[in-house]
Amino acid sequence: LEFRRVLFRSRVPAQTVVVTLIGGADLDLGEADLAATDLVVTKVSLVGGCSVKVPPGVNVDVVNVSLLGGRRVEVPYDESATNRLHIRAFSIAGGVKVLPS
Repeated sequence: LEFRRVLFRSRVPAQTVVVTLIGGADLDLGEADLAATDLVVTKVSLVGGCSVKVPPGVNVDVVNVSLLGGRRVEVPYDESATNRLHIRAFSIAGGVKVLPS
């Protein structure tokens, strides 16, 4: 089993890809310096979900392509936000959960 925990404390590139075969990913963007106003995080796995923590002032769009699994976004939409995070998750089984940091 494989599980990736990634804590971003420096500049996050505009395109980030996380790949796990069997296991999930926990991405913490709470202390990150966002490099662009539009960020794309792509998570690919056979089996495993994705948990993402985002800082305030970031709107989140989630596309989850999975046979088994859902998506839960607990970050409210902010009309004054200048940054947008696009999460693309692909797996056979696994959901996406987005939480405030």
